[in-house]
Amino acid sequence: MAICVREVCPKAELYIGRLDDSHQTDPNQKFSIESCTKALQWALDQGVDIISMSWTYEMTPDDNRKTEFESKVRDVIKNDKAVLFGSLPDLGVIQPSQRFSPIGLEGVIKISPAKKSGAVSDENLHQKSDFLFPGENKTNMLGKEVRGSSFATASAAGLAALVIYTIKALAVAPRRTKSDIDTANNALYIAKNWQGLKRIFEIMSMGKSKEDSKVGPFVRPSQTLVISSADIEDDDTVLGALRRIVGDLVPGHVKRDLLPVGLPSLQVNGSGVFKDGQTGPLREAALE
Repeated sequence: MAICVREVCPKAELYIGRLDDSHQTDPNQKFSIESCTKALQWALDQGVDIISMSWTYEMTPDDNRKTEFESKVRDVIKNDKAVLFGSLPDLGVIQPSQRFSPIGLEGVIKISPAKKSGAVSDENLHQKSDFLFPGENKTNMLGKEVRGSSFATASAAGLAALVIYTIKALAVAPRRTKSDIDTANNALYIAKNWQGLKRIFEIMSMGKSKEDSKVGPFVRPSQTLVISSADIEDDDTVLGALRRIVGDLVPGHVKRDLLPVGLPSLQVNGSGVFKDGQTGPLREAALE
């Protein structure tokens, strides 16, 4: 998973949390539900911006361990503590994905793998998803070909990291103006909210899915995040490229829909560092 994230955003600072798969607490479950809750809290304690969850379990309302985890997920979403990505279970058409947590929870961005053509993978052909990302013909550290929603979700989380990194870059770019800092402030607010990030991904996918389709659109970041060699000749061309990209990612109509009234401006000191620490390392947690 780390390879998929780093392929998209090499600058992301990764925190890897592994679930307890010892089967000591529940021999019928691939991992303990308690470890899901602990892993999520651990990721939040690290101050991560993005959390990728590459696993699922079937929701049962009478299981206190599961409801505790799901309550924590809802709290993270409600208070914008981090953007959450979840993998589809890849179980075929018989098992509806909305019965599974965390992807069955509103606010968790649901990722399904796509083929090279951009079409949804066969296992998830009729499953509800928010977006499709490349998830087939992947290679692991041993050189073995792998596939599935977990790899697609890692790529989605990596792209989210790259979006946030690009927005922060505008705020600290040489020769930036007060207007650039305000633009970055507004864009960052939107990108660190699940509804806002979904709007950004929709822009990258060049449109929404058809209304009668459960399958999300295929995201094509190359349509938006493109910088040519001419864009990095000097400070002025870099600044111009960043302005263009951030403007394309978060256009005016998205700001009008999602920005609150009276959003405080970012404060940047003479060294180009946010006083509130917003330009610190971009942290991402992968809970596996």
